[in-house]
Amino acid sequence: HLIPSSLSLFQFPFSSSRTNPMRSLLLVSLLVISLSSLVRSDVYVSPTSGNDGAICGTSDEPCLTLTRAMERAQDGDTLRLLEGVFSGNGNVPLKINTGRRLTFVAGEAAETMIDCSSVEGSDCVSVSVDRAGEDSFGSLWLQGITFTGFFPKDNRHSLISIASSAQSHCDSSPLGQEDIDGDNPADITISHCAFRDNQYQSQMGSPTRLGRLIEVDGSLVSSLTIDISFTEFIDNKIPVSSINSATTTFRFCLFRNIRNSLTNNVTPLILETYAPSGSPQFTQLYRSQISFEDSWFDQNIDGSSGSSPLLFFDAKNFFTSFLRCTFSSNQASSLIDFEGLALQISDSTMSNNQMGRVAIHSGVPSTRAQAPIVDLLNVLFESEFSNRTLRILSGSFSSSSIVSLTANCPLVERLVDESLINIEAGSISISDSNFVNCSCAIRSFPSTYVRIENCNFDVDKVSGASELALVSATGNGVSAATDITTIVIHKTTFSSASDNKDIKYLSLQGSANLLISNSTFDDGKKVVKCTQITSNDEDDEALVQFIGAQTTIASNRLLMTDYAGSNCQFVCSNSNGEMCNTLRSSWIFPILFFLTSLFAIGVSGAYLKLSYSQP
Repeated sequence: HLIPSSLSLFQFPFSSSRTNPMRSLLLVSLLVISLSSLVRSDVYVSPTSGNDGAICGTSDEPCLTLTRAMERAQDGDTLRLLEGVFSGNGNVPLKINTGRRLTFVAGEAAETMIDCSSVEGSDCVSVSVDRAGEDSFGSLWLQGITFTGFFPKDNRHSLISIASSAQSHCDSSPLGQEDIDGDNPADITISHCAFRDNQYQSQMGSPTRLGRLIEVDGSLVSSLTIDISFTEFIDNKIPVSSINSATTTFRFCLFRNIRNSLTNNVTPLILETYAPSGSPQFTQLYRSQISFEDSWFDQNIDGSSGSSPLLFFDAKNFFTSFLRCTFSSNQASSLIDFEGLALQISDSTMSNNQMGRVAIHSGVPSTRAQAPIVDLLNVLFESEFSNRTLRILSGSFSSSSIVSLTANCPLVERLVDESLINIEAGSISISDSNFVNCSCAIRSFPSTYVRIENCNFDVDKVSGASELALVSATGNGVSAATDITTIVIHKTTFSSASDNKDIKYLSLQGSANLLISNSTFDDGKKVVKCTQITSNDEDDEALVQFIGAQTTIASNRLLMTDYAGSNCQFVCSNSNGEMCNTLRSSWIFPILFFLTSLFAIGVSGAYLKLSYSQP
């Protein structure tokens, strides 16, 4: 309607009584061409029966190499990889540009393989995420392929490298497939694949940046998304992944027998997020977000110096989550070393792992003052130990951090030196948790705040350190408000089946405050012990408050009797809000009870006598 009919190049054949056969034929031809461009097709490639001819790519005449199949493919096409091993020239190294939408699909992962053993001095598969502009998008889908035989000669290159050479914008468009949630696919999708028997060349130099099975550098790309699902990483001596500035999801993945084969190397075994200094602007605006769902980490071993974590998340990491994951029989310095903004682990299990440091460490990076938010929700820890103590969580935490877990401590005599949870800085809430067979569960250091609510502590042995107990608080030797350590205990039960009378429930050292309400302590154990840090400082005092009528002490051993040299103030408050001093020595309580009883009997007798004397 915008172009006058006199200027129209073509005229629809039924728009007038006059019909132009040539114009009609040309219009129909253009329509056919337009419709054909919207139809996606399959390009077949076979390493055993293919031929890189001019018209290869059909099921009857497949192409021989991946490079030729990509030349034959159009935007949106699917490359069907038939059974066999793709190796050598024309297959690897393989360069893929995601300016168009391509899908590589094989059958069973064990039947179709890409062998990278012939690759030297480069990545085996290079994926270029280059976009011309906001309206230019594409995506890559790899499915059902086994990647094997990658032995980088200089240890610097990766099996699959995903990067961009120029600033670009990702906005993936549907390929006709859907991911396992029924949504549109990510920019890069790796599904039902396997990575097996890949490793560094032994001691071939010590580069500062080592290659990975999958390396992602999204520093030049905004909104880069990667989805890895139903994929196995088994029997590799190359760390799995390194991710810079990308949203990455691992779903239903298996990480087993990943080993660090280089000595004196601290590269994380499974995943590392990083942001090199001087990274482009997109790195600053769009931090990495990593999610693991329904995945298994099993029998992965740091075989170098023993100082490599399983997973490391740097300060640029925005959010990391683990949902329904299992960590079992791993050996590393730690399972998770986290310096990002927020970490959440929920409905997961960590069992029989041997750590040189701690299962989960939360650290404050030098580039940011804010401590990470760490949430552990419904997490089970069983026999998490290093060579001398059971440790599951330590570091600095923000005020929003929440812990809800079950810890079953192993019955090992050496596991008595330190605590399961070390709060080194910041504040944390521990609720709805069970600590079973543990001698030292929670330890807070100066200037920290800990709230313990609705928990259960069960102890069966004495802590090896005399100043430690199930819950221990250490303050500085001064009374400044910023230096005081505070522990709040509410609706919590302390119990022990052991006959050992030296078991301690609570321990305070220095200027530490303890507030207890609606809690229960069982019979025959020492409830609170206070110790000074400095010998003659009046400010070096701990305050213990029992609040409310609901707190129950089952025996007369409310407080330990060895208060020589201590400087603790004990205060209790009944339900009427009246304050009273809690006596410190256990032998006073029977006398106090006896005197109180006599007084009560005397008052009652006087009242009865007075009552009967009235008319």
